[in-house]
Amino acid sequence: MKAKLFFNIAGLVLSLILPSSLIWSEGLKTNQDIDPFRPFIKTEKATEIVKGEKLLPTQKLKISEISLKGIIWRQKRSPLALIEDSTGRGYIIKVGDPLGLSGWVKTIKKDRIVVEERYVDIFGNKKTKIVEIALPKKEEAVLP
Repeated sequence: MKAKLFFNIAGLVLSLILPSSLIWSEGLKTNQDIDPFRPFIKTEKATEIVKGEKLLPTQKLKISEISLKGIIWRQKRSPLALIEDSTGRGYIIKVGDPLGLSGWVKTIKKDRIVVEERYVDIFGNKKTKIVEIALPKKEEAVLP
């Protein structure tokens, strides 16, 4: 209510100060159009979740908090990857598995995994972001 009052007062002040040629022809947007608390990027769920269906543990993870611990190559089968979350819990994933709320494993390479993440930007356009999570190099590895 206060925001609507503020926009109305701001519009009135602008109409008194500025010449009519400089004022926005459509007027100020209503509070239904502008939400100051709306995030700039809205994630799109990778799969539609049926009411009552639970998320997989890998869908609850944030991609930024995942670290790659190993790659498992299997003969005549697709490779697997061992990932770890920030709490130290490990998961084994394969190509096509969901990862995070809006991503999935696109490919598993010899030294990294590629995650494709879909999101909706501030303008409502659907976009895709590719995130690569690499194995730590030997000098970065922490040995017990």
